[in-house]
Formats: sequence, structure tokens, C-alpha cells
Amino acid sequence: FWSARSWLRRNRPSNSLPLLLSSVNWLEEAERTTVLQLLETWPALKPLDALALLSGEYADTSVRAFAVRCLASLSDDQLVDCLLHLVQALKAELYHYSVLAEFLLIRALRSKLEIGHYFFWYVQSEMNVPELRIRFGLMLSAYLWACGSHKTELAIQIATVKQLQDIHQKIISKPVEKEKESGWQGMLTAELESLLDPLTKPWPSPSSLPPNSAVLVSSVASGKNRCLKSAQKPIWIEFIPIEDGEQTVPVLFKVGDDLRQDTLTLHAFHIMDKLWKAEGLDMRLSLYRVVPTGPSVGFIEVVPNTRTLGKIQKDEEGVTGALRKTPLLNWIEKNNPTSAEKDMAIRNLVMSCAGYCVFTFLMGVGDQ
Repeated sequence: FWSARSWLRRNRPSNSLPLLLSSVNWLEEAERTTVLQLLETWPALKPLDALALLSGEYADTSVRAFAVRCLASLSDDQLVDCLLHLVQALKAELYHYSVLAEFLLIRALRSKLEIGHYFFWYVQSEMNVPELRIRFGLMLSAYLWACGSHKTELAIQIATVKQLQDIHQKIISKPVEKEKESGWQGMLTAELESLLDPLTKPWPSPSSLPPNSAVLVSSVASGKNRCLKSAQKPIWIEFIPIEDGEQTVPVLFKVGDDLRQDTLTLHAFHIMDKLWKAEGLDMRLSLYRVVPTGPSVGFIEVVPNTRTLGKIQKDEEGVTGALRKTPLLNWIEKNNPTSAEKDMAIRNLVMSCAGYCVFTFLMGVGDQ
């Protein structure tokens, strides 16, 4: 690769640069000088290709600055899809100040609701890591100093997250043996509603929620919240939007799992879905957001009007439904009475299953 560097720059600039840089002996001053001079005239990479140059494998600041310049063409919508990857890339920077850090701050401040909102929470979720606390604390301080009124909205979200964590701690501390008692789930729901009562009062000002910066809510809806049957006791919470006539906004608040892994996977899903659609292939995926707000805590966006496969099988055929072939088809026919609706529903199911199978195979996802 090193001997063919000039030919690669002219004929294969996009996919050859990472391999070329990997072949450089960075301890050899002559090679380092040569490759940095070559980089000055190297054609800009596609943004997604440039992301590879921000991994920990490429520590040279000139290489990383080149990668950031290639990201300048990203739209806000495209940047949100790879934002968590870029926040993670800050860990590989040699110094607290970097071209990447400046790029992220500028774009976050330029579009506070679409980028700044998620930028804040992705950085905030790393603050528990001792070796990152100073670097990420400086990033948060710089953003909060310059973000203006967005700081007020973030303060409401932080307070809400703290209250929900306290409520979850009280719920999870209940003796495990009591879960076998008759009516336990109902009692747990009643206690949850009582603990959530302060949040059902109108808030000082409307605020968005961590998983969705586009919807403003004013309080928690009363009587619609519950704890799910799971070891970690995730809480299903519904918020009241400020728009009259709008349905409540349901989210899952989860404590106990590292949601950053889910977030990275779903970000990759969003990117692949857009690549497919750019080629005219709509795999009918229903994607959602997962936003970590701290160590092993965060929100999961709820996809509306959905039902789990397990519930469909149980409702249609009882406890043996999972062993039968007919429950899913029966449910589709019941909810899609016409032939055209049924064919569309089956096509959507087949396309989405194919999309998820291909993606999870490529990503090595084995438990989702």
C-alpha cells in the first residue's frame, strides 16, 4: 500500500486511505511527513467512510482533523444518526481540546433541539467514568455556558430523571418473595402512581423528553403508568403533550442495563435503513430511540400500536400458542379484513424480518 500511495490517491481515494494509514510507520519521521503532505491533497472522503479515521487506531491529530473536515457536509439529520459514535470517538483524542470536540460543540449549538439535546445526554451518560470526567465535564460546561434558554429545559429533564431514579429505587427495593402474592402487580402499580403524583402536577415550563426532542410535554399522565414484569422493573410512563388533542407520549424508563450498547446498535440500524432507502429498498423497519442518561439508566422510546409476538400467540391460542403455526396468521387476518390489507401486512412482516435478520447477522447481534 505504501509504495502505491500516489496511485491510490488518484484512483481509489475513498476505500484505500484507512489501509494506507495503517501501513505507515509513524515512528519514522520521513514516512510521517510524506503521508501528512499527501493527506493535504487527498480528496475528501464520504462522511461515513471518514468515521473509520476517528477510531483509536489513528491517533495523529492531522489525520483526525482530516476526518472531521470530511464530516462537514453532514446534514443535521445525518449527524444525529452518527452522533453517539462521534461522542465515543472523543475518548481516543490525545488532548481535551480537539478539532472533533470543536466540531461537535459548534454543530450542537447551531441546532440545539435536533443535535444539542442528544449531544448533552450522550456526554452526560459518560460522566461516571473517572478517566473521562474532566474531558466530558469540560464539554458539558462549554455547551451549557453557550446554549442559552436550552439550559432551562435541560434542567427540567435532569430533575425529572433524578425523581424517576428515586421512584425506581423504592420500587425495586420491594422484597422479591412478595411478587408471588395475589394482586401484587396491582398493588405495585398503585404505589407507583402514588410516587409519580408530584410529577402529574403541571411543570414550571414545558420540556421535551430525552428520547424525543421534538415533542414538548407538561406533566406525567395520571392512571396510565405501570411497572413491567421484568427483573429490572422498567417503568412504563405516559406524559401529557402540550398540544391539545394529542395522545399521551409513552416511554420506558429503565435502570440496571447499559443502554449505550442498545443506542449504538439502533444508530447503526438508522444508518443502514437510510442506505437501503437510498437504493430504493424500503425494508419497513419501525425504528425507535434509546437515550442513556447516566450509568445503566435511560429512556426507551415506545413504538405505538404494537403488540409482542408472545402476547399474540397467547391471546390467539393460549399457553401453547408459541408451539403452533397459526396464531400469527390468524391475528393478521383478524386485524386486516380485506385481501389487499392482509397481503400488505404479510409483506411488511416479511420485509421487516428480512431487514432485521440481515442487520443482526452483519452486526453479530445474538440476543435481541
